[in-house]
Amino acid sequence: MKNRIIITASDFWYLWNFRLRLINELTLKGWDVILVSANISGFVKTDLVLPESVEFIDLKFQSHSLNLFREGLLFSKLLWVIVSSRPRVLLSFTPKMNLYTSLIALVLNVKLIANVSGQGSL
Repeated sequence: MKNRIIITASDFWYLWNFRLRLINELTLKGWDVILVSANISGFVKTDLVLPESVEFIDLKFQSHSLNLFREGLLFSKLLWVIVSSRPRVLLSFTPKMNLYTSLIALVLNVKLIANVSGQGSL
């Protein structure tokens, strides 16, 4: 099985500003990294200096949304990404992504690292 990890957050800005070193270290150790978040399109791809083994998936969601239809759609998109990617590990950093990846990891029997840092917001 290929060493593949999916790293999720509610906003790509968080991953870029606080987890770039982790992403680089994982790729140096041979992991394929898939970054799943919102607002990736806000970053110019030419400005992103990351190894080729890093893939970006923009789910285009609102991190503060409470709309059940939108949340159901987000959950199904995230489920599809995880099922189709077949990662060994899920790494999640923000409350909404922690909740959704926890449910998906439980159902699919995928290892999960749910990180709670800071207070978050509602």
